[in-house]
Amino acid sequence: NNIFAHENWDGRNAWMYNRHPEGSIEAPTDITITPSVTFSYPYTPNPADTEEDSMAEAQSHIKATVTQWFYTSDMAHDLFYRYGFTEAASNFQQYNFGRGGAEGDSVITNVQDGSVFNNANFITPPDGQNSHCWMYLWNITSPCPDGDIEAGIVIHKLAHGLSMCLTDGPKNSGCLGWGESGSMGEGWADFTTTSVHSTSTYSDYTMGAWASNHEGGTIHNYAYSLDTTVNPLTYKTLDKPGYWGVHAIGEVWAKIL
Repeated sequence: NNIFAHENWDGRNAWMYNRHPEGSIEAPTDITITPSVTFSYPYTPNPADTEEDSMAEAQSHIKATVTQWFYTSDMAHDLFYRYGFTEAASNFQQYNFGRGGAEGDSVITNVQDGSVFNNANFITPPDGQNSHCWMYLWNITSPCPDGDIEAGIVIHKLAHGLSMCLTDGPKNSGCLGWGESGSMGEGWADFTTTSVHSTSTYSDYTMGAWASNHEGGTIHNYAYSLDTTVNPLTYKTLDKPGYWGVHAIGEVWAKIL
């Protein structure tokens, strides 16, 4: 009800015709029980010698990655719902069951979108219109890591939708598009992601470590940490060269939060 997930290797606009898993039906021995559908796909990509072969290896696991994206985003939807991102608050659902808000706005997601590499994008129109998410492969190692598999990237993108809808109301979801407001959106998305990851046992948190295969363990300048020797960012950091874009400023905002 809240996600349409499918492959989009060719960057097609007619998303409803793109490939998605159909699952396997398991018929129960008791004929009075409704058959269940199982979506179980191993994710075991192997290294390849060329980028072309590496991409083909990643694409061969498309059923697993679409299923994983669907699962992670469903879990995030339910978690956000418990904390107030409901139908009346303009959440993403195709049907609202008479609970307020405009319906018909589930998230349309392109898994393994073929237009670019090493990124992810999310667009949130006003309530009642479908949001769109584009997830990509990362071509910096073999086999190509798939951003759809890394929960942190998925939750970060969905958290963009969360903050855009809640900051200035369901009819003005474009208020976090650029500048300082866009930086706040990036910071909120990182903070939400690290909060979901956190447990009773404290640890430092990285963003995009698996997908990017980054030597420092994060696609950001620093891991998120309470230890200033690990993450020295403060509000004063914004005076330094390089801290002018939304992602760099967003790191500082997330650290402050």
